[in-house]
Amino acid sequence: MKLSYFPLMMNIRGRRLVFIGGGKVAERKINSLIRMEPKITVIAESVTDGIKNNSQVDVIIKSASADDIQGADLLFVCTDNRELNRKIAIEAKMKNIPVNAADDPELSDFHMPAVYIENDTGTVVSVSTQGREPSFSAKLRDRIAAFLSGE
Repeated sequence: MKLSYFPLMMNIRGRRLVFIGGGKVAERKINSLIRMEPKITVIAESVTDGIKNNSQVDVIIKSASADDIQGADLLFVCTDNRELNRKIAIEAKMKNIPVNAADDPELSDFHMPAVYIENDTGTVVSVSTQGREPSFSAKLRDRIAAFLSGE
């Protein structure tokens, strides 16, 4: 496998993150990002209770369209409609908006690694398989976290 993704740390505090889709995948990604204090907007026909009850997330209940991504700093497309995800991801690329397509790693400009953060020391460890095996990344992150915390 040819490596094409470079790991980097990005300050997302105050950045506008748009999620198209409000299911469990969106909720999981939002929960991993929320403590960095971005401005998160979710656009979906329905959302999970976790998203709906999160006071740090703006929710717009409607069918998503390409117009909804205007002004996004980062875009996450994670609906259960593969064609809609693809359409909006391509539109984002035409507007130079970095996109994470949950169901299509090849269409994604970035991926969400499995992350362990040690607040006391500021240590951040991330593990990625470039979007190919997220469950393996999570298992490895958990092993690293256990090692670092002395468990």
